[in-house]
Amino acid sequence: MINLLPEETKEKNRAAYRVRLVTVGLALLTLLSLSWSAFFLPIFLAARSQKALLSEEIVRTQERIKNGEAAGVADEVKKINARLSFLAGNTLDLTPPSVFVTRLLAHVPSGVTLTGASYDRGKELAPGATLRITGIGASREAVLAFSKALAAEPLFTSVESPISNLVRPSKISFTISAKIVSKK
Repeated sequence: MINLLPEETKEKNRAAYRVRLVTVGLALLTLLSLSWSAFFLPIFLAARSQKALLSEEIVRTQERIKNGEAAGVADEVKKINARLSFLAGNTLDLTPPSVFVTRLLAHVPSGVTLTGASYDRGKELAPGATLRITGIGASREAVLAFSKALAAEPLFTSVESPISNLVRPSKISFTISAKIVSKK
């Protein structure tokens, strides 16, 4: 496109464009800072009030200790420690589900296809829970080999494969129940 305007007019237009560009940039920056303030102001106020509450609690606790009420504080600390040890004790016994999946997949022989795995709801994969594995086996031998491989796995205390898993000679839909062993 050809611009036939004189050079002075071209320069004035460029200067006006730069002024508009800077004005729009400053307006966007102002809008951004206002929205940032509106978003973070409640968070800042909540954090400041929480800090004030905690500092008051620290002062009260220090006064209780000075006044000889340290036994009450010690009891509270013991209660909290008991709760924490209870929670830590429960989570230390759990084996991550990824371990079960990895070990299950390692024991799947050729001719066996897994279609699902489930466990007792609410127990997670805690010791004593029952893991149910379902799948399709090409033959009885493949299902028996898979069942024996799981029985040899140290993650399970008992592996049960019902006799109904072996009724058909081929294309067997099977369900195997395995009880999870305790880490202790």
